[in-house]
Amino acid sequence: MWVLSTGTVVEERMKELALKCIYEHLCHSLILDPSDKNWEKDFTTEELAEIRSFKAPSIPLMPMNLEIYLKSYFNKNIINTYLKKRTPSEADILQQVWGFIDHCYDASDVVVSLGKKGSRSSSEDRNNDRALATVAPIQRKEVGTKVDILFTFCAYELGTAEVGNLSDVSSTKTFQKSGIKCPKTMKSMFNNILMSYPSLSINLLIMDSPSSHACRISKLPRFLQYPTIPASLMRDLSLSIKLVWGTKKLMENVTNEITNASKASCLDFTKPTTLPIPPLFTPTTTKKNQ
Repeated sequence: MWVLSTGTVVEERMKELALKCIYEHLCHSLILDPSDKNWEKDFTTEELAEIRSFKAPSIPLMPMNLEIYLKSYFNKNIINTYLKKRTPSEADILQQVWGFIDHCYDASDVVVSLGKKGSRSSSEDRNNDRALATVAPIQRKEVGTKVDILFTFCAYELGTAEVGNLSDVSSTKTFQKSGIKCPKTMKSMFNNILMSYPSLSINLLIMDSPSSHACRISKLPRFLQYPTIPASLMRDLSLSIKLVWGTKKLMENVTNEITNASKASCLDFTKPTTLPIPPLFTPTTTKKNQ
């Protein structure tokens, strides 16, 4: 259990909220996002600060030569050639605005796939209880969550990204994608590794398990904005590039851990196949009569 300095047990507070909820929440999957305002009723300000800071992840810094190269674009008036004066679709934004994310990984072992890809980890989670037919037929296989950008290394999924055509970062769609869809998909990827965002704004969500069973979401305090006028090119775009570069380094750190991890336990029949981190909560759906 994750016990805070005040004596509060994190998992117990998550259980209390899960029992009170009438809608699906991340606490049902034992995922804690300390930036979620719902937790302000269950944890004190000091406790939330401790949850954020305990073994907190950090974004690697960009090397100085790349920093100098970015600064060479200061006062360049080229942004208008990239942003057309019309309402773009999600596909337009994915290719024209956030296309540089793909190029950032050109020299990396991490593979970037763009355009509504199904998460294999999410599919495995959803089909974890399937069994051979006995008195009941075998359950139909469920597909994984569709994501806009998928980051993979060999057979492992390392991360995901969602794109939207809305600039309102407080919209319901943004809350659903960054508050439910992305974290649940990330936990599926996280568990899979252990066993073996909207419009012109970008944020980074990092999932880890700093203590015991609960998974934590760490995110930037605000969305970074893609530049829409030449005057803000250097300020806004350089921050996004630094964020993408740092994220790439974090993923490469994970690939190194995967490559160097011992596989000796795979040859031991006595080793348990379960993980200390509980699986995702998958709500059941009932089909209504047409």
